[in-house]
Amino acid sequence: ITMTNTFSGKIDKTLEELCRPFVRGDSSRTERDGSGMGLAIVKNICDLHGFKLTIDLDGGFTVKIKL
Repeated sequence: ITMTNTFSGKIDKTLEELCRPFVRGDSSRTERDGSGMGLAIVKNICDLHGFKLTIDLDGGFTVKIKL
């Protein structure tokens, strides 16, 4: 399963940090849209089921789950 989101901003977090609860990719964001829980939840589910989660930041934001 692959999900890609193209964006023009920058992500100022490491890939490890992005999978922690309440961490947002761009710390300069001040609006309240999103809680920073999405990737933490996905990572937990993948770990529980033995799936591999990978994140790529080249040319966009791509999350892959290998079943």
